[in-house]
Amino acid sequence: MKAAEIIRDYKDEFIEALILDAGKPYKNAEGEVKATIERLEKVVLDARRIMGEYIPGDWSHETFETEAVVKKEPLGVVLAISPFNYPLFTSATKIIPAMLAGNAVILKPSTLTPLAAIMLAKVLEEVGFPKKHSQSYLYQEEMLV
Repeated sequence: MKAAEIIRDYKDEFIEALILDAGKPYKNAEGEVKATIERLEKVVLDARRIMGEYIPGDWSHETFETEAVVKKEPLGVVLAISPFNYPLFTSATKIIPAMLAGNAVILKPSTLTPLAAIMLAKVLEEVGFPKKHSQSYLYQEEMLV
């Protein structure tokens, strides 16, 4: 909810980034920002389903008055690849549910439109999501040299 609030507060900056970076017309950029805010506000409903569920065991005489517990666990690291056409909305809809489920996420935005994804990452850091680990970032840079 806090991330949605920050994006709403900086709506004009996000719109401008989408216009400059992706070449979107103003109305399309505004629509993507609004859709992202709405999605972030509604992700709370999705988070409730992540926790697991109870399944009644009343389908046979042997399992009468029993229940099964479905426990969902994180996968570990999730790679989210975001396309050029909806860089903010797609990044948000991939990152947030994976992180709410307890996974670490690596976002690979389009090299054509990275600004909105970078801005989103900064907002998520601001609201308390972990920052990238500086040593692993430096290690990756050394690997590229």
